[in-house]
Amino acid sequence: MTEPVPVAPIPASPVSSWRAFAQWGLVGVGSMWASWTILGYGWVIALVTAGYAVKLALAQTPGPAAWGFVAGLGVVPIYVGWANRGHTESMTAVIWAVSGIVTVVVAVGAFLWSVKRTRSE
Repeated sequence: MTEPVPVAPIPASPVSSWRAFAQWGLVGVGSMWASWTILGYGWVIALVTAGYAVKLALAQTPGPAAWGFVAGLGVVPIYVGWANRGHTESMTAVIWAVSGIVTVVVAVGAFLWSVKRTRSE
């Protein structure tokens, strides 16, 4: 009788869809928002975000879609800049908004570049 041959698991292919990018973006937004509000209700957001991040990580290999996390981190500063747009005596709102926009643009660019590179290989 022959012994069974061990079979190596087939690695999941990295996810490069916009849907996965948006899901990781939600994790980024939740992480940033939770860290800023941790002394209030942020611990609840942190728990929900951590649970969702674990669910995503177990369901798929993030691949290029993980750049969504970085894009999500940039969404909160954009909101802070927008919320403070009425303060005309300083550049604070502009600085917040521009830093968030740069973060989101870099993350989307890196995602697109990674997807293009992954598909060409």
